[in-house]
Amino acid sequence: MKRTLWWRLAGVGLLTLFFLYELTPPLHLFKNGFTWSAWKDVLRPGIDLAGGTRLVYEVKEWSGQPGGNRAEDLIKVLKQRVDPSGVKNLIWRAIGDDKIEIVIPQA
Repeated sequence: MKRTLWWRLAGVGLLTLFFLYELTPPLHLFKNGFTWSAWKDVLRPGIDLAGGTRLVYEVKEWSGQPGGNRAEDLIKVLKQRVDPSGVKNLIWRAIGDDKIEIVIPQA
């Protein structure tokens, strides 16, 4: 019984070390040591913690516009014009059929 307990504890310890290794960022990112500024560059918080801007627009119907999902169609057009390559990390959402939410994270 002592022997199986030893193997179980060793297995749990190895798994813990493995997961800690996988969770930590690569060490080459910490050239100046483990300082807060090094962690700040590696771990970037989302819009809920770091801040940013949330824009909500209402899409109004104009003459000659056929029915359908106006918000989704407008999102496609705006994405192509505002961020065609997709590098600005903007989040586009349709809220219902007549509203658009654009989330711009703080850089």
